[in-house]
Amino acid sequence: MERRQEREAARKGMEDLNARIAEAEDSEANQQRLAAKETEFNAKNNERGRFQQQKAQLEQRLTNKWNIYGSRIGEVIQQVDRTEWRGGKPIGPLGDYVELRQREWIIPVKVSIGNLMGSWIVEHADDRLKLKDILAHYGK
Repeated sequence: MERRQEREAARKGMEDLNARIAEAEDSEANQQRLAAKETEFNAKNNERGRFQQQKAQLEQRLTNKWNIYGSRIGEVIQQVDRTEWRGGKPIGPLGDYVELRQREWIIPVKVSIGNLMGSWIVEHADDRLKLKDILAHYGK
């Protein structure tokens, strides 16, 4: 009878150990799944951050009409305003004077005259050189 009790105790001990092993394996599998989810979360969070940064940059471009002409265009315009010109003050950048009433024309207009949007018009040839110097000074 003692052997039977010993065997029963051993069997119960084995069942308990097997249950603990299974629990440990489940816990390890859960930890691996959790780590994978955390990695996925971090990747999505990084992607979200990049999208937010891109959105902020686009919003900044939309709110500051001068940004499309470069970061120092404000300084160029201030210098143009302060300078004495032989003819009238230069007109520009030309894109500032173009307004589209229908957005579907953006691409055709950009393709046909897009490279002229940052151009300027001067009344006198001497003013062209002054303007060229100002633009060169500010990196245009």
